[in-house]
Amino acid sequence: MIYKSLNNKWFIILMVMILSAALTLCLADWPVIWWFSSDPEMGNFMRFITSIVHLDDDVMISLRPGYILSETGKPSFNRMDLAQPSTSYITPYIYSLLLKFVPGNIALLSYAGLGFLAVVGTFGLIVFTAKSMVNASLLVLTLMFTNTNIMYALNGWDHLFQGFFLTFAVVIAQKKDNPPSRLFLVSIFLSLGVLFRPDGILIAIGIMMSLFLKSSIKRQLIIWVVVPFLCVILATLAINLYQFDALTTTTTRLKLGSISSISYPIIYLFKNVVLNFSSITLCILFLIFYFTYKKLLFGSASLLIVISCCLTMVIAVINSDVFMGGRMFWTSSCVLA
Repeated sequence: MIYKSLNNKWFIILMVMILSAALTLCLADWPVIWWFSSDPEMGNFMRFITSIVHLDDDVMISLRPGYILSETGKPSFNRMDLAQPSTSYITPYIYSLLLKFVPGNIALLSYAGLGFLAVVGTFGLIVFTAKSMVNASLLVLTLMFTNTNIMYALNGWDHLFQGFFLTFAVVIAQKKDNPPSRLFLVSIFLSLGVLFRPDGILIAIGIMMSLFLKSSIKRQLIIWVVVPFLCVILATLAINLYQFDALTTTTTRLKLGSISSISYPIIYLFKNVVLNFSSITLCILFLIFYFTYKKLLFGSASLLIVISCCLTMVIAVINSDVFMGGRMFWTSSCVLA
């Protein structure tokens, strides 16, 4: 009977992932493929793999250091100077690795494909951890229909990867009596969530604090979660300092140093919460639901994760965004889900 129920659960998860993937592929904004750049005498498949590919501009800027890294050994924007444009610590290295195996246009499509898989994987995790398959399936479809998903799911944005890894960490952290192997996985996923985007640090800290609150063996958490996490983050900061004479990425420093006007965040929220259905809309609905049913459905440990998501969202609101869709709220919406 247990085996049958497990089979049913995995079947539902698979079906939800396939459905959400298909709908995303149908509705989302695809990468631009310039067919005119290929030989018109070739077949469609050969034209597809030889045409120039263009992802969203910010993603292309973040990926360019990977191209330079494959030539010079340093993830810089230009060959002759050490300008660092990427928001992500790890993105240039992943793209550089892809370039070792496939041509540049295929590497771009592959990277965008990895981001899409991260989105579908996040949807699967939400259903996997839920007590009600019906509610979880509806929740995933709601996430899928946000203009955040439609605008960004197929273009390889850092938020897609960050959301997947931090959601995965939350799924494991919610389990009781995790063995050292699982705790080490949490550390890896938290590290990757921060390496893809530094603003994931607050949510990562919230997840670690919730683990400490739930666990009776604090020493195991320090050995298998905190120490590996700190080693990875400190090593990354040291490498960045050595390469660029700065601990943080350029975009992080620019955002921290340029607070928008008071009116802009209000206008941005109005456009993305009221006029559009985005991940910000869902974050607000999730918070209302959480604080309404906190005592009935949620433990005290989850409050720390919710607080960390709220702090991340506050920072996102203060700094605002030039892009519509609430992309900087995607990770918080996935973790809260």
